[in-house]
Amino acid sequence: MISLIDYSETKVSYWQDLKANALPALVFGVFMTLVNWGINKYVDKKEK
Repeated sequence: MISLIDYSETKVSYWQDLKANALPALVFGVFMTLVNWGINKYVDKKEK
């Protein structure tokens, strides 16, 4: 039973780590996508 409790605790801490790391990664990904889109728009305007 002790190993089962330990496993569930590590699972919870793993899930918390995942949430803590996934959110900034998602925000960063969206930010980089917007920056990339903005640069592409700017370059397209400059070339035309």
